[in-house]
Amino acid sequence: MHASPTNHQTTTVNGKEISIFENDRNSTPGAVAGLPGITIPIGRSIENLPIGINLDGPRNADEQFLSDVEIIETLV
Repeated sequence: MHASPTNHQTTTVNGKEISIFENDRNSTPGAVAGLPGITIPIGRSIENLPIGINLDGPRNADEQFLSDVEIIETLV
């Protein structure tokens, strides 16, 4: 018995078609683990695409994590 196919959606990035699930590969592990996370924009590429960093904080330390992120945002 095979699993039913999901609604497989794709998007095009730099002329290459990729699964929309590839876009989540950097943020999903922290979310599954229950860690607070945030993406901070840090600039743009030479192609004018946004560049950001994903940060995960310790479990059950959301307030401290957000305080730390505020400091990091002033540095980038």
